[in-house]
Amino acid sequence: MRTPKFTAKRALGLAAAAAIAVTGTVSAAGTSQAAVQSLKLNVATVGAAANQVITMTGKDFQTAAGTAKIDLMYFTTATSCTAMSSITGAANIAVTPANVNIVSATKATFLTPSLASFTPTTAGVAILLCAQNSGGTEVVGSAKLKLYKAPVINSSLGGVGGVSSNTGAVFGGSTITITGENFSTKTTATIGGKALTSVKVVKGTGTTDSGNAGDDTLTGTVPAGTGTGKAITVTGEGGSVSSSATFSYLDALKVSPAVGSGADNNVITLTGVGFKDKSFVNLASAFADTKSLVAVVPAASSYIAGTTTNSNITTGGTAPKVCDTVQVVSDTELTCQLPDLTGVNSGGYNIRILTGGTTNVAGVTAVSRAAVYTAAAF
Repeated sequence: MRTPKFTAKRALGLAAAAAIAVTGTVSAAGTSQAAVQSLKLNVATVGAAANQVITMTGKDFQTAAGTAKIDLMYFTTATSCTAMSSITGAANIAVTPANVNIVSATKATFLTPSLASFTPTTAGVAILLCAQNSGGTEVVGSAKLKLYKAPVINSSLGGVGGVSSNTGAVFGGSTITITGENFSTKTTATIGGKALTSVKVVKGTGTTDSGNAGDDTLTGTVPAGTGTGKAITVTGEGGSVSSSATFSYLDALKVSPAVGSGADNNVITLTGVGFKDKSFVNLASAFADTKSLVAVVPAASSYIAGTTTNSNITTGGTAPKVCDTVQVVSDTELTCQLPDLTGVNSGGYNIRILTGGTTNVAGVTAVSRAAVYTAAAF
């Protein structure tokens, strides 16, 4: 067996190994605490309002026994975090410890304090979230955010509650405009939690952060929906705000086909809402307070939607034509046979569902453009 040659270099290596064996550690000069980890937040932007819920992920948030390792947290406009046992100074705002919930070693949630004293802007102010250990002797994590002004809806402008219209057909598709301040290209809006589509934001002519009423507008397409009292909410980088007005969906109809001969017994399909709750009759004379019918009314008539008198189902004192053999396919679809329309009206016919009876027409569908049937010569 060959014996390794003993050299001065090898002697130094053996000496170093012996030292490690004795002490068990090797010290790195200048390291006084663990490296500050970059925390991940579920948001990149925040508003000035208190009690916004933020979820934070990282590592080593608690011990194996479940004891929290993170306690003192604060926001700062400084460029770096500094360990502080007492959060002081105008550039620092403490997170209330009672509002911090350590879920696991890698996840925590907390409620924000009010950040209004940091003076948020529409362009965003760079801030830091600093997480410390329980004694405030060490910063264990940090995250970058931007602080923005919250959007504002000017309720005195733009129609009802700052919104150009607060009603629309169940099918959606109508356009509304919301007037306010602090809107940006990232601002969105919802009705009853459903997003407006084709959103376009136009900044007003006022200067940035001027606070001038009616500075900005947001225009979008209303989503389909049902019901009344739906919240109209605008969300921007700095938070969310709801209009003082709510949105109501109006029952509406679509008819297919929309064009046909005026001959008797042409079958049409109606799409709408709430059909299963109605009991349909086929004659105007059978229209009682608990019944519904499908009325076929000349579009040029004096038919008035929304009134509660017998005039609502008559045309010039004559009962309207009524769709026959109504078959409810589902809550949103029914079929029926049109009456003879030859020679009755050269224009189109509004197809309406009337509910409530001849003396109390409580329910009248709104007529969408697609609910007009045109009798044409073929």
